[in-house]
Amino acid sequence: MKLFELHRAVAYHGTSSEKSDKILKSGFDMSMIGSKSGTKLSGVSLTIDKHNAREHAEWAVEKFGGSPVILAVNLSNLNIMPGTTITKLWKEHGSLDAALRIARKTVDGAELFDMEDESGTEELEILIFDPKKLKGIHEI
Repeated sequence: MKLFELHRAVAYHGTSSEKSDKILKSGFDMSMIGSKSGTKLSGVSLTIDKHNAREHAEWAVEKFGGSPVILAVNLSNLNIMPGTTITKLWKEHGSLDAALRIARKTVDGAELFDMEDESGTEELEILIFDPKKLKGIHEI
């Protein structure tokens, strides 16, 4: 069982009220990917931890203004690669980018944490490759 399944296939995205209205109305904008963090992983970054989402929302407010907002996203319709598989691919192919290129061919997203070797556990991040597949987004 994937870890996010223990959380009822819901993940969270921390953002600011300046950005959340657009996300709720039109979905995630791929041109904005990485604008908060500076990281250009191609996809939408979510977390299974509300506290992490809150921290990201506060960070977004510092960059974009507004107030902190946490969005909940239903992932039950998506096939998410477990973090242990991504870690294995990363080790086999030498980089996270290579592992994610392989993952994109077969799944909708990937856990970027591995509870077995405790990598990435500070963020508990899930990367969704195609934001158009995200349904059931709402503010909590």
